[in-house]
Amino acid sequence: LKELQKENARLKRMLADDRFASKLSYFLEATLPPPDLRAQVAGPAKPVDASARFRNGTSYSSIEEFKQLMMTDTNRDRFVRCFISKLLTYANGAAPTATDFSAIDQILAKSAENEYRIVDTIAAVMNSPLFRGE
Repeated sequence: LKELQKENARLKRMLADDRFASKLSYFLEATLPPPDLRAQVAGPAKPVDASARFRNGTSYSSIEEFKQLMMTDTNRDRFVRCFISKLLTYANGAAPTATDFSAIDQILAKSAENEYRIVDTIAAVMNSPLFRGE
């Protein structure tokens, strides 16, 4: 542990040193191609096809239409429920089971009370018995 602390302190001193910063910037400037060459290599910008179709048959052709579809009550609830499940999976190291769905619905209801704000959704997950292992 002491060796790691010493190495960490050495790296902090090195990053704080102006000479290191100037060497790093020189290296980056010397190794990256100039912007005009980057544009030549990449070529002209190509249009992005943002259209797709959901399994239920609903489709969209632009990012604006996709946003509108995601803002419907059904899709918003599905998205937030999926986010809650993924967050619990990451936190607990295992996916929620079928018996956990009622607790996830309670977390979703708390999130809905706060207009699905991500901070409040994460707080609701952290305060849930699923997260605390109760």
